[in-house]
Amino acid sequence: MLHNFGKIGENMICFKKCFILVTCSVVVVLIVLSRLHIDVPSSINWADEVSEYTVKDGWGTWQTHFSDYNPNITREDFMQAIKNGEYKTVSIDEFLALKIENHRLDKYLHAKSAQEAYPPEDRPRNENDIKSVDYLSQPQLSVSPILVARVHGADVVHYVKLDGAHRLMVAAIKKSPIKVLFIDLSRT
Repeated sequence: MLHNFGKIGENMICFKKCFILVTCSVVVVLIVLSRLHIDVPSSINWADEVSEYTVKDGWGTWQTHFSDYNPNITREDFMQAIKNGEYKTVSIDEFLALKIENHRLDKYLHAKSAQEAYPPEDRPRNENDIKSVDYLSQPQLSVSPILVARVHGADVVHYVKLDGAHRLMVAAIKKSPIKVLFIDLSRT
């Protein structure tokens, strides 16, 4: 009987040594990986729907920069397009393949920080670009999808980003898929 207790004690000591060895090995691997700076995809916590600010800013972008596509589109038409829009989550490559106007994603695709995405000589909103990208990078934050208009012409569809430049930069930095609300507008 005592002989069995001896074996149990030996097994417990062996188990503890193995557990400590495995735990230390995992810690060492994690430390090494953290120092390698490998791009590991990190998903953005996309909201279910675009925010009211995204809609407001998207309408402002349309009016200010793209209404020449169709100057007859009213705010009511725009809001109906939002209501009827289509949410899709696309990869960065799929987004770029659409040849969307009014974005800078391809220019700073390999950025690893807000400072790289917005270098000092290319910061339209000065330090606010950096602050916004840093803010939107917070993992617990629910981020409004990007707003893209599909402007339908006679034989062609133009894609125009209406709102979401900083969110696109966060997607590039995190190597994350991009959630987009596509809205359909017609061209005159």
